[in-house]
Amino acid sequence: MSAFFKQPSRSRVLGTLGTLAVSALVLSACATENPSTDSSSSASASASVSASAHASSKQSSSTSPQVSEQGTASASAAASGEASPKADAKATSSDGQKLEEIYTGSEEMKNASSVPVDTEEVKKTTELVNSFENILTKVKAAPSAAPSPERTADPSSDEEAEQQNVEQARAVLDDETIRSIEAVAVDSAAAEFAVQASEYALAGWHYEGSSTVVGTPRMTATQYKGQPARMLEVCMDSSSVKIYDENNQPVKDDNSPKRSLNIYTLVQVDGQWKIATHDFPNNPDC
Repeated sequence: MSAFFKQPSRSRVLGTLGTLAVSALVLSACATENPSTDSSSSASASASVSASAHASSKQSSSTSPQVSEQGTASASAAASGEASPKADAKATSSDGQKLEEIYTGSEEMKNASSVPVDTEEVKKTTELVNSFENILTKVKAAPSAAPSPERTADPSSDEEAEQQNVEQARAVLDDETIRSIEAVAVDSAAAEFAVQASEYALAGWHYEGSSTVVGTPRMTATQYKGQPARMLEVCMDSSSVKIYDENNQPVKDDNSPKRSLNIYTLVQVDGQWKIATHDFPNNPDC
């Protein structure tokens, strides 16, 4: 079985963002809830599966995927124009205090610079996200897949929660799907993508369309496990994405948000860029 299943990341798998992670990709849509309350560690997970938005969660993958539009949900050419201005309002706590960003790399992102949409790393991020979205168009449970095992107890840590999610995903996905995920992601991002794909497979859902980057991306150089990496903040538009259930009926509410800010870490593996982590800022509006 693949390396990312054998060595689950240290942070919990990101869940849906109050709507696919894209909700985090398939839940309701991009980002109504504060997804960054649980940041991913250097070994965390990104399924940006397009319409997804995800907030870290401890719950194991369920047979009913949450519609996410986390950042992989793409937008049609008509929606590829300028993104709406980033919300001026900063995320605040109930007592009016500004919330500090806590996702991994948030300090580095404070020094990020604006970059053109056609920058190599931005184009590669879009390509990788779209590749994962393509996996969701045809993902199916492995022929021998057994129902996901029931949890015997609630996880006591992020690591244990992610371990449970990844083990359940491993029991569902076929080898081809696992290899396809490994081609675009590593570590926590691969774990996140695997969990999301397993949810689609079990529920009989499928994905149509692809997301696109709009607005002005931001990027900074960083380190990932001791290696040079790039951290990007991009506004993903999922206007052209549709998610259907086993009866080919639309799952996502068309009135749900279509755009969300996503934080990706890209690292080179054997000379190829791959997504290593995926997260959201406190205020994912864009």
